[in-house]
Amino acid sequence: MGGSSSANRNNRPPNRVSGSAPPPLHMPPHLAGQYPNQPLNAPPAAPAPPSVQMPNSPSGGASQYGVQEGQILKMLATVDPLSVRYDPATSTLNFSIISSTASLTYEVHTGVRMCVKNGDVYYMPNKPKMEPPRISLEGSQTTKDVSVVVDASNLDEIERVYNPQYPKQLPCVVVLRYRIKKSNVSGSGASAEPSSVFTEHTEHTTVDLAENVKQRVISQVVTSGGSAYVVENLYGACEENCVVGAQPEVVVGSSASGQGDDDDGLCVICLTLPKDTAVIPCRHMCLCKNCAEELVRHTPKCPVCRGPVSTLLHMPTVPLSSQV
Repeated sequence: MGGSSSANRNNRPPNRVSGSAPPPLHMPPHLAGQYPNQPLNAPPAAPAPPSVQMPNSPSGGASQYGVQEGQILKMLATVDPLSVRYDPATSTLNFSIISSTASLTYEVHTGVRMCVKNGDVYYMPNKPKMEPPRISLEGSQTTKDVSVVVDASNLDEIERVYNPQYPKQLPCVVVLRYRIKKSNVSGSGASAEPSSVFTEHTEHTTVDLAENVKQRVISQVVTSGGSAYVVENLYGACEENCVVGAQPEVVVGSSASGQGDDDDGLCVICLTLPKDTAVIPCRHMCLCKNCAEELVRHTPKCPVCRGPVSTLLHMPTVPLSSQV
């Protein structure tokens, strides 16, 4: 027994330290800094800023099919994803902004890496260049069509195409910014004084600049109240101009507060309780929370499209008047 055990120990392959392999031969130069592997004698890398978790990655200690609780946020300005068009011949980007705020700004970044820190989203260019100008739009407008000539002349061909293996590397981003005024009262009693505080909200729409793409808009991220959220559109929800989501994900373009027809507002399994839980990543909101939890214990597939379940997103019904 002892000799056999000793022989096994002697014949074990040497321990390999992860991170000793060199970067892939064909890796683009501007992405080399994102390659996680480092030489053995390299100094320890600086901690990376926290990134926005994707909807198919449940947060915290949630189980594989855990139900994430949601909240409802009201968005006053957004880029309509269906309106985004890009003409590679003229480097022209066209999109529509749907807004109910009196003032907002937009800017267009190209060839950047997204960073998220303390709930703020900012961008680091692949190559040194000037910050893009912020264009102001004044006056309350329902829809505003925008046409911008994108600075794509200095982008390599590989920088114009979104690569899912490097999700932080973005070809083009349209950033909307607007501020909301809130009234606060400082002090108490006779010494109480009213004051106003402005809170900035932003929306970040990532656009693929490739010539032939199936989906021009890659993703949308919003920041509100010191947190960053990934945006998804839901199928089967009602009402518009609201953001519905769960920490740290957010779903834009629909609300769980409207029910529409009585039959359409019910869970597709029990046909009794209102549907208030969406299946991610297919984004079908077709279940009540109770049936959703039972479904994943037996058959973790969406009852509408039979697609796999990554996580469940539960949105409570909240009146529109209570939204922020």
